[in-house]
Formats: sequence, C-alpha cells, structure tokens
Amino acid sequence: MRILLTEVTGELGRALAQSLLATGHDVYGIAERPHRYLDPGVEFIAATLSHPVLYRLAELADVVVPLPAEGRDLTRPADVARVCDAAARGGARIVFPSLSVLAPTGSQQVEDLVSTGWAPNLVVRIAAPMGRQCDGLVCRSVAAVLDADATGPLHVLHVDDLIRFLVLAVGTDRTGVVDLGGVDTTTVVSAARLLGGVDPRPRVRGVPGWPQLCAPLDLERLRTEWGFECGWGASDAVADTVRGLQGRKISVAGAIAVSGRVPLPVTAVPRAGGVSAAPEGIDGELDDRIDPRFPVFVAGPLSEATAGPLTPMSLDLHLGGLRLAGRSLAALLDLRGAVAGEWESRLFASFGHRIYLGASALAAAEPRLPARAAVLSRRLRAAADVPTPGPAALVTVTGAMSASRLQASARMFGRHLRAYRDAADAERRDTAKLELLRDAQLDARIRLLCSRIHEGWTLSALAVVLAEVAPAQLGGADQPVSVSAEVASLARVLRAHPYARAALEAGDMAATRTGAPMLASAFAAALAHLGHRGPGAVELATSVLGDRPDALLAAATRVRDSGADDPVAVPAAAACRVVAYDTTLRYTHQLRLAVRELGRRLVAADKIAVLDDIFELTIDEALAVPADTRLRIKRRIAERERLQAVRLPAVIDGAWTPVAAAEPARAGDELHGTGLFPGVVEGTVRVVDSAADAGLGAAEIAVVSAADLDAVALLGTPAAVLTDGGATLGDVGIFAAGFGVPFVAGVAAGLSTGMQVRVDASAGQVTVLAPACDVARV
Repeated sequence: MRILLTEVTGELGRALAQSLLATGHDVYGIAERPHRYLDPGVEFIAATLSHPVLYRLAELADVVVPLPAEGRDLTRPADVARVCDAAARGGARIVFPSLSVLAPTGSQQVEDLVSTGWAPNLVVRIAAPMGRQCDGLVCRSVAAVLDADATGPLHVLHVDDLIRFLVLAVGTDRTGVVDLGGVDTTTVVSAARLLGGVDPRPRVRGVPGWPQLCAPLDLERLRTEWGFECGWGASDAVADTVRGLQGRKISVAGAIAVSGRVPLPVTAVPRAGGVSAAPEGIDGELDDRIDPRFPVFVAGPLSEATAGPLTPMSLDLHLGGLRLAGRSLAALLDLRGAVAGEWESRLFASFGHRIYLGASALAAAEPRLPARAAVLSRRLRAAADVPTPGPAALVTVTGAMSASRLQASARMFGRHLRAYRDAADAERRDTAKLELLRDAQLDARIRLLCSRIHEGWTLSALAVVLAEVAPAQLGGADQPVSVSAEVASLARVLRAHPYARAALEAGDMAATRTGAPMLASAFAAALAHLGHRGPGAVELATSVLGDRPDALLAAATRVRDSGADDPVAVPAAAACRVVAYDTTLRYTHQLRLAVRELGRRLVAADKIAVLDDIFELTIDEALAVPADTRLRIKRRIAERERLQAVRLPAVIDGAWTPVAAAEPARAGDELHGTGLFPGVVEGTVRVVDSAADAGLGAAEIAVVSAADLDAVALLGTPAAVLTDGGATLGDVGIFAAGFGVPFVAGVAAGLSTGMQVRVDASAGQVTVLAPACDVARV
C-alpha cells in the first residue's frame, strides 16, 4: 500500500516510516524541513501542509497518517483540516493518532474534524506515551508525571506498541474509534519514583505536561475486535523511559544528550547516497555507496572476526550500531561539515557483506585530532596509503582540538560502562523464559536488545579512542571475565561434586540442581559469563559456546588442580576496551536466542521454511514479516552464496575488484610464519569457524582467526594452533605461551580442513604432507 505520513521527519515519523518500509509499503512523507536521518526509501517532499503538493500526495496515497508535530503546538486545526480535505478529495483513508484523552481542550476539536470529515477514518486515542525513544510526546508524559497531583491509576503506551498498532491499522480498512494503551496500569506515584531516579534528574520547567494524565480508557474494542496486545506493561514502559533518559535532559521537542554522557542510542543512521564501488553484477543489496571525496576504505577488525560475509540480519544490526558509534565519535571530537557527515554515515561501511573502515574519513579528520588520537587514526588506516589533508578540508575547523574534552569524557566513561555491564546481567533471559513470552513481548525484547547492542558499539568505539588519548583518566570499570579463571573455578566445584557429574554431562540440570545445587549454580554462572563466546560470535547465525555446554564441561574436566591462581589484573584502559566489546557480544547472544525463538514461531506459522531463514531478513523485516518474505530470503541466500565465493581486497579505493583466492596448499608445500611456542607435531588440519567445531583432539591442528583465540581453549586440546596475522604479535604471543602447544602465527592462508601437516613451531614452518579430500578454502 501507499502511505502518506505528515511530520515524517519527527522522531515518531522516522521510526514509523522505517517500520512501514520494512513491511513492504511505499511511504511518502511531507514536513517543513528535511532530516538527515530520514530513511532514503521515503519519497519526501519538504513543504508546509498549506502547500498544494499535499493534495497531489494524497491522490497517490491509500492511507494518510497525520502525526503530531514536534514542539509546543502538537496539532494545528487548520493543518488537520487541510489533510482531511486532501484525503477526501484523493480517496484516501485517514488513520489519526489522537491526543484527546490526554489534552481534551485542544485535541478534541481536532479529533472531531477528522471523525466528521468526508474521508473514511480511524481515530486512535492513545494513552500517555512512554519509552526509551524520549521524543516530544514522551517528554510531555514525563513532565506530567513528575509535576502531577493526581494519584489514580495510570495507563501508558510504549512508543514501540504505538508504531506496531499504526502499522497494523494502515493495512486494514477499519474505521471508527479505538482506545490504545497497555492492558495494565501503574500509579503516578510509582512512575514518578522511577523517573525521579534518572541521572541527571529531569527538570520539567518549560516542558508542558498532559492536562489529563489519568483519564480512563476503554480497551474492550482493542482486545475483542483488533486482537492487539501491547508488548510493554505499564511499569516496564516507565522503566524503559528511564533507560532512554539516562544522560539526557528533557525538552519540549524531545530529550537532548548532556555533554560528556553516553545515552542509549535510539535514532538509526540510514545509509548515505553515493556511487557503487562494486563491479557490475556483484553489488550487494546492503552495500554502501561511496562519496568520491572519501574514496578509501580498509578491512576492519570485524572482517577478521567472521569466516565470511555476514548475514543480512547481522549486517543490519552491527552496521547500524557502528554508524551510531561513528556519530558519537564525530560529536566527541567536534568534527564538522562534510567530514562529520562522513564519520556519521560511513566511518564504518559494508562492501560484499563485510565491514570496512573509512580510511579517507580518518585521514580527513586527523588535522583536528589530538596527537595521540591522530596516531591511533594512522595506525587504523595503515594498510591504505592515504595522505593527510590540510586543515582547509574541514571547512570551518582549523587547528587540533584540545585533549581536555576527551579527558573529561574519559573520567565519566567507567561509570557508563559499569551501568552497561550491570544491565546485561539484569536483562539476561534464557531460552526457557523466552518461550513463555507472548509474541508482542518477544517483539519488545528484540527491539530493546537491538538498542542495547547499538549502545555497546558506541561504548566500544569510545573505549578504543579514550584508551589511546586519555588512559590515565579511564578507571572504575570492572576487570574483564577471564576464560581460564572461569573454567578453573568451575573445575574446582566439579571436583568437589563428582557424584553429580553424570547428570550434568547428560544435560539434566534439574537432577544436578537437586543433587548438587552448588555445582548447578557454578555451571550456570560460567555459562552466563562465557556462553556468548566462540569463533565468529558477532554473526547471529553462528553457534557459540552456549550452544555447546558440553564443551565448557569438557574444558573444566581438563583442568588440573594447581591451586588457586589469581588472574593477572588488566590495566584500566585495556579493561575498558575488553569489557565494552565483551558485553556487546553478551547482548548479541541474547538477541541470537530471541531471534531463534521468533524464527521457531515463524516456522510454526509457515511464514518461513526453516529457522535459519530468519537471519536472511533485517530485524525490522523479521518483526513485520512482509508479504514477499520467502522471495527476499531466496534472493539473499543466493546473493550471500555468490559473495561467499568472492574474495574482497584489503583496501578499496573508489571501487573494488575481486582478488584471486589463494590456491590450496599442495603436498610438499612449506608455509612460513612466526613460531610463538616451540614444538614439532603432525596432525590433521581443522579450520575452526564456530563453536560447532568443539571437541578438538590431540591429533588435530587447529586453524583459527587471531580474533577468536580466546575461544580455542574452550573447544578442546589440539596438537598445535595456527593462526593468521590479524592481531598484534604481542597479543597472540601471550595466548600462545599460556596455551602451551606448538603455535605458529601468519600461516593460515591456503590450509583447509582435512589436510595432513607437520608443524615445526620452533622454525615457524608448516609442511603439507597430504591434501584434503574435500577442500574448503580459508
């Protein structure tokens, strides 16, 4: 269907447009001013509602949705009258979110204009909006709660549920009036107590609240005729508003970030326009376009952490978070003009379903960066030969910024990171609990987890910069989880309860809890801390340690009692980097579990063929399930299989062409690298791509990406380990010394599962003794 949204550039309008596009609708939008974060899929016209173009847009539309304006004047009767007239003349139906329940004095007149007009219409009377989005409507609800004298029951409506209902409503032909709100209530006192704990405490002066906050709602029609249920309860919606307000101050147009704080990201940064970089016929559906002013990109760290092209869902999720991270970095570094725009939209970019880092964008910002940040920038783009431009490239910016601003942010960073890690503990849910969620609740959880992962990428990016520029000011973060310490702790409890080991090995947690509750608790804690880890853990479709709890048990069984070894303390700056990234992966695993549960339900409803098909959709598509879902899945599977066979260059300069893949090593070939732990062994190569490769034995030679080394200790005891050169040699050397088997770095290319090799780690040499029968290139 063709949907026209007024005020489409507001927070609510942009989010609704994104959901409608994911459902498969054509979306037109009109507003006085454009917005850089409006999805480019929207056919947008910048004009007032008094402009004649409104009538032409209404003629094209099947449904018109007049949304509240941002600012003090939410609904202007003259504008609504024009929209009603245009819809009637164009033959369009109106779906109108009404504020008459909350502000009857002004909004009831506007509602009457819609309901008595010639156009068929559906009036949706909404309860007090809440949610982490914290737009102008939510800020008014917060102001009303904190400044209210009322004590009665309070109906609220989460913005997520409002958007879900509007998407449902535009797809029907129903008319009339329906009240929309959560089925349960909270009290004004309880809501005020929660909102009063926000840091900084909300100041409501100058923000008008709703005159009638506790008006009754009739939700019978919503339940019986629409069959719609909200995913957020009243108390949970208020708590989610608290999440969104942390680090922000409220205003009449929406919450504003406080300087030096890291608020929860809620606004998506869409893909920017430009020219295609791929050869004809190889361009990926989700590939970025290149701005000719910033043409050079280098393979980023996430390219090393995945075995191949990311699935569309993983790419949509992580690239969205990385774009938000780029926006936060641009704001922190006070970048401006075209450089700031490039950092926001393409500091991280996708080519061939792999993630790249914008070398030109880094180089263009270096004249503005403090000395240490400029050194970090040059190190990140070292693979690309990009000259650093003069300050004139930044237009209005001249000279390097002072490091004092970054130091102030560093002093607050540990506080944000602790809160993020504590939230990961509090918001963790296992598979059994996910199965109990209703569909609407599962939808709400998936959307929240996406926001949390985006927050994690912002914190991870900030940690990298601040650890380089202001390491002395970073502090307060907890020590990262040590794999060896967790496994050793579990091993000690396991040795103390040998009688319960059989039940644990059989996966019977109920029997284990009955016979040895301490062992069951220790195993659950270790799985909670390590279950999200594994090779390629950023990919949602991959298996991680949580899918192979037997591997964790086997790792604990292999540990010998050598006393209580305290883990080595990690310096504060390094700890911040590790904790931010690790917690992001924890949330990624929580989303993985939730998406799998959604996939099982879609398979049962015959909307997708198999569970793994869900990862070929974006998050919004998976939640909306457009009519052409199976066709999209089929097309994307074919595209990813095609891209799997394509090897992209490490550096892209304006355009890229496939790089010839390394030929599989043949019998007699000698590969040379750097030996990091001595020893000579022979064995069969096993390329480790995921936790599904658990059970490495003494006759196997593990080939693993340097980014995934930590996971090897949990997957078995191979005879030797071979890796690429993806991490610094010092980091790999520390792991090699601790693992204690022959170890060679820089020799992974050309090896494949099944090859027979001889490893001489003392000489840094790998000799191929026999080829594999079934070659899978690395």
